[in-house]
Amino acid sequence: MKKKQVTLMELALRLNLSPSTVSRALNGRHRISEETRKRVRELADQLEYQPNPAAKSLRENKTHVIGVLIPEIAHGFFSTTISGIEEAANAAGYNIMICQSRESSERERAVAEALLSSRVDGLLYCPSQQTQDFTFINTFVRKDIPVVFFDRYNNVFETSYAVVNDFEGARQAVEHMIQTGCRRIAHISGPFSLSNANGRILGYRAALEAHGIPVDERLIFSCPLTRGGARDAARQLLDLDPVPDGVFCFNDYMAYDVMLEARKRGIHIPSDISVFGFCDEPSDILTEPTLSSVIQPGFELGQEAIRLLLNLMALVEEDLPLTYEHVVLDTRIVTRESTRH
Repeated sequence: MKKKQVTLMELALRLNLSPSTVSRALNGRHRISEETRKRVRELADQLEYQPNPAAKSLRENKTHVIGVLIPEIAHGFFSTTISGIEEAANAAGYNIMICQSRESSERERAVAEALLSSRVDGLLYCPSQQTQDFTFINTFVRKDIPVVFFDRYNNVFETSYAVVNDFEGARQAVEHMIQTGCRRIAHISGPFSLSNANGRILGYRAALEAHGIPVDERLIFSCPLTRGGARDAARQLLDLDPVPDGVFCFNDYMAYDVMLEARKRGIHIPSDISVFGFCDEPSDILTEPTLSSVIQPGFELGQEAIRLLLNLMALVEEDLPLTYEHVVLDTRIVTRESTRH
């Protein structure tokens, strides 16, 4: 005969406690005495109590699902970040729901509404390149659903965020090109409104200034984050006289555009022009020549983002004041055949 499953209510009746107190004790919540925790756990072990996930979700008004809103899942960096998010979320007892904005603010708002309708317990959010108005995030806040930014953030909305050190990664990349003989280095940036684009252009400028090289604004271009979006900028750069002897790009896809355009014109890489990317996509070792890039710790970034979100979710659940953390992870450069040595 199948053994009858012990319920939370049965534990509460036997211990003469409320079901909510028993639940908090089993889940290690604050404001429960150690003596009560011990009584609850001992009886739960004795009766071989097993929580009912469906009942637990209804009782706590939680789905144990975390929303993840990103620009594009096909991007190697975001795929790696999602792996870190999923591993850390699963270890904490949560599943994730992944949605893409495809770099569209309109689609982003629609997807955010869908995540709200799905009653996610928290949101990890990387804004699209088009997003200027972040007021829709306030809907999550009003519903006590914490939001954490990752990779890109906006200071208009106060919350925790996890990012990489875009400034230092860019500075090291440009300094490498300077140290290997480049003096006329261009920069192809993403939209200047993005926090990571801003950090990378500041790192680019800092490296030039540290070596006494004037910043030539004519060598700085801003491009949309689309495949082939840097092709026009690459053509304009390579039309210049003299042609730049180095190009630092916001991401690896922009660097690919520069390399393709240079090949069409018979410009040799790296003897005529060095090219440096950012992200270290898996395809970097398949290009001809292989691409130098800045390595971002995507997996670790995802894990840090989940940690920050779980911390906020715990504070909300305990009705405690929210405290925010800002995590900046180190990057490092990898030099390959697209830059001089």
